Amino acid sequence: MSTDQVEAVPVEHSRALHAAIQDSSYAELDAGHVMLFEREDAFVELVTDFIEDPATTGV
Repeated sequence: MSTDQVEAVPVEHSRALHAAIQDSSYAELDAGHVMLFEREDAFVELVTDFIEDPATTGV
């Protein structure tokens, strides 16, 4: 999971890691460094979906 508003860790790095890790899942939130507080509902939904069925979460 990554955000698209944090300059310290460019989102391209997260995308590259996802591409390099076979069978990984990836999700991106439109949020800053504290995505849990900025997009709480979306964050909780992504984490819950991953725990319940990691094979179908994210991209």
